[in-house]
Amino acid sequence: MNTETETVNKQNANQPMRLRILLRICSCLPAIAIEGLAIVASCNFFEDNDIYYVASLHIGALIALISGLLGHRSPLWLRWVIVAVSPFCAYVATESLLHSPFDMEGPIIFLNIILFYIAATAIMFIFGRTAPAIITVTVLPVILSIISYYTTEFRSSPLFPWDLASYGVAATVVSEYNIVIRPLVALVIGSAVLLCTLAVTMNVRVRFPWRPVRPVCAAVFSVLLIGSGVYLQSDSVISDFNLYPYLFTPTYLYESNGFTVSFLMNLRYTTVSKPNGYSSEELTRLESEYVSDSTSDADSLPNVIVIMNESFSDLSVLADFETNEPYLPFINSFEENTIKGNLHVSVLGGNTPNSEFEFLTGLSMAFLPSGSIPYQQYISNTSPSLTSQLSSLGYRTVAMHAFYSSGWERENVYPLLGFDEMYFTDNAFEDAVKVRSYISDESLYNELIGVFETKSDDPMFIFAVTMQNHGGYSGIYNNFIPDITVNGLEDNEYVSNYISLIRESDRAFEHLIEYFDEIDEPTVILMFGDHQPNSSVSNPILKSAGISINSESLEDTERKYIVPFIIWSNTSLEKNEGLNISANYLSTILVEAAGLPKTGVQKFLSELMTEYPIITGRCIVDRDGNYYPNSEYGMSDTLKQYAGVQYSYLFDRKNLPFKLWSLGD
Repeated sequence: MNTETETVNKQNANQPMRLRILLRICSCLPAIAIEGLAIVASCNFFEDNDIYYVASLHIGALIALISGLLGHRSPLWLRWVIVAVSPFCAYVATESLLHSPFDMEGPIIFLNIILFYIAATAIMFIFGRTAPAIITVTVLPVILSIISYYTTEFRSSPLFPWDLASYGVAATVVSEYNIVIRPLVALVIGSAVLLCTLAVTMNVRVRFPWRPVRPVCAAVFSVLLIGSGVYLQSDSVISDFNLYPYLFTPTYLYESNGFTVSFLMNLRYTTVSKPNGYSSEELTRLESEYVSDSTSDADSLPNVIVIMNESFSDLSVLADFETNEPYLPFINSFEENTIKGNLHVSVLGGNTPNSEFEFLTGLSMAFLPSGSIPYQQYISNTSPSLTSQLSSLGYRTVAMHAFYSSGWERENVYPLLGFDEMYFTDNAFEDAVKVRSYISDESLYNELIGVFETKSDDPMFIFAVTMQNHGGYSGIYNNFIPDITVNGLEDNEYVSNYISLIRESDRAFEHLIEYFDEIDEPTVILMFGDHQPNSSVSNPILKSAGISINSESLEDTERKYIVPFIIWSNTSLEKNEGLNISANYLSTILVEAAGLPKTGVQKFLSELMTEYPIITGRCIVDRDGNYYPNSEYGMSDTLKQYAGVQYSYLFDRKNLPFKLWSLGD
């Protein structure tokens, strides 16, 4: 019996020792993680000074190891010192991926830092410990800043609050990009791991002799935190701290105001206010002024086919460059029965559905928060569009996309816009050929032709979205060998891959035109790009040409938002080249080219186009070529009317002027 008791006592005595050993092992894990980041970063050198980033990670790993092993024995004053400097360090880590944390004006730096301290203090009093506070104000901002870093790299625009709703699409396509953990990114991650390690090992319990003090302090600082958020949504914060206010240059905005302040400021744009002068009476007046045509006004009903080509652009709008052979020989030489021009879109390098939205509805991103996605945020009811307009004329309406149906909520939005049939990779494209990882334009056109050949006597409207040219543009592929190079950039795989993909699009479009040129039924085909590629392609071309785009100039930066469009008919169509319009007008021009009756909205847009030919999510250009930030649309009564029509469409359905959108009997 005594022997058994001694054995049990020895086992119980060993348990604390085993627990201590386990805790010691666990305390080494953050150090191992930071050291691993140093190894990863050292394999991705880009500049000589990257060695300093890697050396910093090695030092951080050593501090994490010492902190983990000895932190619980540290004096209380040292713990409070570390707690006190941690929010400042979290601020530095968050800002470092965008720019130097101290490049901004002093008051703006203070505004960003104080937000970290207010949030940390509020959380500290709520939980009664310092660790949750430091971990929260470190991990959340750093994760968002890293996402913003890669978002800027891929689409030349930082992270907006409403981008967080697009995580599903981002996860689907992110594998196609060459994501490199650069030394600076590794250093930021390592810094965050180190701060969290210090937070846990130097954790302090917050106690007061009088128990109600902590909840009172928690309430006070929580109110202060909420008040700070409300203050950042106001106009006064801009004047008080001389903040940069313009969303049309978002990267510059984030660099000027800091990531935290800019991100929280942009929350104000998640809701849309009524335009000045908005009223149901004004909408009724517009209905009476712009009367829709009758469905019987169409002499004939041609088939209408629209191709929105992923990342399709002619980068000669940015700079003159020469290639080893023409990359758009068919489109550039194609002149018979065509309308050609430059299309100004609201997005760059991503957010494709916004170009769709503008084309199909005739509405504009100019009156919506920069970076928002109407498909995801605003369209939840049956909504009039070009599709419903053609459906009322007896068209069979078909949507096609060479990707998954869940992308950008298309499977839910397309029926609301009036499409009868939908074809995605979920239910079609079984025999499609891929270029790189995406279905080729030619395979999409073959699928389109297959659907067209199932038609009855009803005319067809087909809206097809390609995927062939989707970014990223690095890598070597067995199924795609680039054959076009830009002189002076022969070794740049981003440029060669992209320009060669555009050449493939040109070949595929020629194949599509040749097919419909042989059929007897009248057919009108429109192709346009949704946006230019990201800066990995455009920047080398600009640099090679010795051109620097002024990020503060609307006219200068607008060159990155221009894509081509071409309308062709297999019957007579008056040639027209050199048009410069925005995407919201394109469906109106298409309806005119097809000889179809116009809605009241399209008649309104025809008039508006003569006054403001370009209205995008970035800027407004008047007939004299003057550029304005789109935030200044209140300067014109017609623009206010346009904004009011759009507001009723998206946010005030009970006052939606349906007669403006519907063809008469």
